[in-house]
Amino acid sequence: MPQPLLLDMAIHHFDLMRHVLGEEPVAIDCHAWNPPWSPYRDPACALATIEFDGGAVVSYRGSWVSPGPRTAWAGEWRMECEGGEIAWTSRSDLKAQSADRVSVRPLGEEAREVQLPAVAHEDRAGALAEFAKAVRSGREPQSSGRENLRSLALAFAAVAAASTGARVELPSDPVAS
Repeated sequence: MPQPLLLDMAIHHFDLMRHVLGEEPVAIDCHAWNPPWSPYRDPACALATIEFDGGAVVSYRGSWVSPGPRTAWAGEWRMECEGGEIAWTSRSDLKAQSADRVSVRPLGEEAREVQLPAVAHEDRAGALAEFAKAVRSGREPQSSGRENLRSLALAFAAVAAASTGARVELPSDPVAS
């Protein structure tokens, strides 16, 4: 697969960015490379700067060949806001007993863990439960293929930016493009 990190993993992170921010991407700069120790033929590491329509700017870094500690599948996130910082990660795919974690650190204060609500179904079971509810009710599921087209457009724009070294502007409606 060409650009395996961007097309097979980062697309899920792009989905998370869009969901958490409630904004759509408008431009991306991306650099992808393959370190000498990589078993991949194509780039397994990438750095990107993504600009969103509401003004958010995301600095994204991913690697499938980092010699550092493995992170959970969903990654490790930090969001700097006017009033402080939010940090989160998901359950580790390496340790079933580890939990999703969110902490909030208001300016000038110590970080504190946020108690997350219990959910009836997690991971694939949650996705399947949502899909079944949508089919029964006749509504579009929360995570539909139509909605995912915007994340796919961002992944393709990341590949284009990494391939050319140039900033890529995204169409305002990638579904119509």
